[in-house]
Amino acid sequence: MDNPQIDDTVWTLHPTIPGVRLTRNGRFQTCWQKVYPTKKLGGGECLRMTDRWRDVPKYINKHYRRYYVTFYATRNGKPRAHRNFLVAVLLAETFIGPRPPGHLVCHNNGDSTDDRLENLRYDTPKGNSRDAIKHGVAPRGSKHGIAKLNEEKVAEIRKLLFYGERVTAIARQYGVSFPVIISIRDGKIWTHVPPYVPEPQPA
Repeated sequence: MDNPQIDDTVWTLHPTIPGVRLTRNGRFQTCWQKVYPTKKLGGGECLRMTDRWRDVPKYINKHYRRYYVTFYATRNGKPRAHRNFLVAVLLAETFIGPRPPGHLVCHNNGDSTDDRLENLRYDTPKGNSRDAIKHGVAPRGSKHGIAKLNEEKVAEIRKLLFYGERVTAIARQYGVSFPVIISIRDGKIWTHVPPYVPEPQPA
């Protein structure tokens, strides 16, 4: 998403990728040009930097819901062919600063396609997971692709545990492993499912 209030004509070079520049609004340009190998270029080199900058369009990966850009770049100082880069990462590295070890580029509003600079920050994987839960985009519980249980079944398991049913019997009944039932009992997984509370008996 572009912010019309940001000047989109001020270009800043990426701090570590030569020949790449961008604006705070997420426009990208590169001055790398592909050339055919010749003996003069050593026979194997296929890229060169020029004084002409060209726009590089963004595209969205619909599966991961992330914006990428693809351009010629270098790796370990050697020219390489096309490489894919996350738009959010390039913006953060250029305008926020170097990424701290063990941190990710996170989106404050939970929308991974909203790469406005004010929506980006560095955070730990735990902080990113908290964001996903907060915004309802985490594959939690039955939304997880490999989940064998759902919220209704977990509620039933909690009820059986409350009334003293054996863990092994419950695991066999629901087709899951013994440790899964233990983790449900101990509140380590499916924490969003409330514990079983028996209905009050009439006086």
